[in-house]
Amino acid sequence: MINYIEKLEFNIILKSISNYCTLFLAKNSALKITPSLEINEINDMQLETNNARKIIEQGDSFSFEKIQESKVFNQEIPKNEIININDIYHLNNFLKECNHIKKILTKNKKTDSLSKLAIKINDLSGLIKLIDLSINDNIEIKSSASTFLKKLRKKSLTSYEKLNKDLDKVLSNRDFSNYFQSDSIRHVSGRLALEIKSEFKSKFKGIIHGSSSSNNTTFIEPISTIDICNQWNDYQNQIKEEEIQILKNISNEVIELQSYVKENVKLASNIDLIFAKAKYSKEIQGNIILKDEVSDEIKLIACKHPLLGKDAVPINLELNNDKTTIIISGPNAGGKTVSLKTLGLSALMSQSGIQVPCSPDSKLPIFSNFFVHIGDEQDLDKSESS
Repeated sequence: MINYIEKLEFNIILKSISNYCTLFLAKNSALKITPSLEINEINDMQLETNNARKIIEQGDSFSFEKIQESKVFNQEIPKNEIININDIYHLNNFLKECNHIKKILTKNKKTDSLSKLAIKINDLSGLIKLIDLSINDNIEIKSSASTFLKKLRKKSLTSYEKLNKDLDKVLSNRDFSNYFQSDSIRHVSGRLALEIKSEFKSKFKGIIHGSSSSNNTTFIEPISTIDICNQWNDYQNQIKEEEIQILKNISNEVIELQSYVKENVKLASNIDLIFAKAKYSKEIQGNIILKDEVSDEIKLIACKHPLLGKDAVPINLELNNDKTTIIISGPNAGGKTVSLKTLGLSALMSQSGIQVPCSPDSKLPIFSNFFVHIGDEQDLDKSESS
């Protein structure tokens, strides 16, 4: 398996398809594509790719590119675990994109295989609404997440503003004007302190919260602002507790619905992979080749090697009941190996649901095995001949 995948350089095509995938799980799946041997599966894959390409050419699109990898997508989350806010945010964006996919794939047809896949996407709008209410685009908890949080943040802000006002009063007190290193208010270990010249620290009443690296400045919290700072800290602690509770509530909802999330992940990965095949097929100007149950005919018309791009010279190659053997001859770098690789790659692509860069009148049978021997591991990119 690995031998012919690499020798025919099908792995390079798979890397290109992986790059076209936008969901991290689909990117991994693309690298593991193997040709099918089942005619119905092959034809279904070809039709899916063709339908996806039509949608792309209509201008409809989706992307999971901005969604980061997270265990929420592919691991079982135990009960009562509090999910990281970053993971919740990316889950929400994923679910929104799933709804978008469902909309674009079902707006016209309801019967093709892509629509049938999209219809299976679970509508988790309730979870989306909960997360939208609670988390903003800066990945922070909104005040609207709970009435209690809104009240706490308002009280905290009032305390903080009063605390700063009181500290400004101390800074403007002429009795202490010689004591200050600057008029800055410093945050030190959750407390607000003033910068006092170290030689005056014994004359300034308050709590010492450390000093500068040079020891010329001592950070002191004035005794007059201790109570209001305690109150502000208390509100801050209550806010943290309420935010944890909000994340816990969202996490419980996610855990409750995680089987539906996992189903959506599987469906989205499949759809993303199909569209990646379609994007690659469009890039190489491929055409759909459906399998015929009664024919074993090989008929490649104007077929180009997909890895040679614009430099590829199209070939015609035909084998059937009347013509069962072909001898290919010619000079070095004359295209003998390229022709054989073109046939092998075309067969692999066709049986993997990837369109082939050839005339739509071409035909390919289903190959159950691929046997490849290339004498000196020649490289097409380097024009190395076999």
